[in-house]
Amino acid sequence: MNIALRTPNWIGDCIMSLPAVKSLWDTVPGVSIYVFTRSHLADIYRHLPQVRDIILIPERMTIPGVFSLRKRVRSIDFSRGILLTNSFGSALLFRLAGIKPLVGYRREGRGWLLGGGIEFPRDIGHYLTFYQQIVSSGKTDSNAKSAYSLTPRVLEEEKDRIREMLGGWAVDFSHPLIGLSPFAAYGTAKEWPYFDALMERIQGLDSDSRLMLLGGLRDREKARRLLGRIQNPERVINLTGLLTLRESMAAISLCTGFVANDSGLMHIADALGIPLVAIFGPTTLCSIPLNIRSVYLHRKVSCSPCAHRHCPTDHRCMTGILDSEVYQALQQVMQNC
Repeated sequence: MNIALRTPNWIGDCIMSLPAVKSLWDTVPGVSIYVFTRSHLADIYRHLPQVRDIILIPERMTIPGVFSLRKRVRSIDFSRGILLTNSFGSALLFRLAGIKPLVGYRREGRGWLLGGGIEFPRDIGHYLTFYQQIVSSGKTDSNAKSAYSLTPRVLEEEKDRIREMLGGWAVDFSHPLIGLSPFAAYGTAKEWPYFDALMERIQGLDSDSRLMLLGGLRDREKARRLLGRIQNPERVINLTGLLTLRESMAAISLCTGFVANDSGLMHIADALGIPLVAIFGPTTLCSIPLNIRSVYLHRKVSCSPCAHRHCPTDHRCMTGILDSEVYQALQQVMQNC
């Protein structure tokens, strides 16, 4: 049986959807799972034995793009399509490509496109189970796992390449390597403003630790300004914008500890079991880390969750979390390993 699985559109959501891939693999005998995703997300699904192939979908729905996808789809003969997205457009693209019946949540008036429409839950719970319920056609599994049953696969040769790269910064892997992800693609509202103070604290109290800054190409200028606010920026390994997603996954896998906002790299660290401190502010807690080595910090304020991309007021949900708290939490999760 060939199944087309449309992934979510964000790195973190794709990571949280991996257990749904595993559930589908475990419960459908002889299934071949074809992952349909955008090009910048494909690295998450590479080298997974549960994934037969990765098919890139067009960034925009154009007539040539739809016909190209339809030609590829006709050569595979899918039994059904599963939508981990909620959009009307994702359902329409699959139907135009000739994939049916479709299973997914009834959202955005797309119910008539679905052969297996599932009522959108009033309480999402955690996104991990939110996605698992789609592949189980809405059935709630009382034995649903509370942690990752499938994680990104990082190859040893990929780790070796990052080790070699970090050798240029004279990294001694017998000492702690702490990864930092101060940025968030969603918007500045998710970005904790005291990473500079945390970096100063770590450098002052843990002289043997090395700090590694990670982020995307669009974060390069933010990283430059951040490093400009600390006393010893030369001691920080700034890899912002220099790594592919797979290279970032390999770099995270080498970390002794990790501090991040609610972001894609945070979810990668959590799924890989890296000791993690995650900082939450304007968003819901439906995506909190699940690994036993992870903790999250959150200040409940009257205007949270707001889901604003940029805070229109005083960002109190984030400024209420002090660098001393984050440092203490980091020390605790690292010591508990």
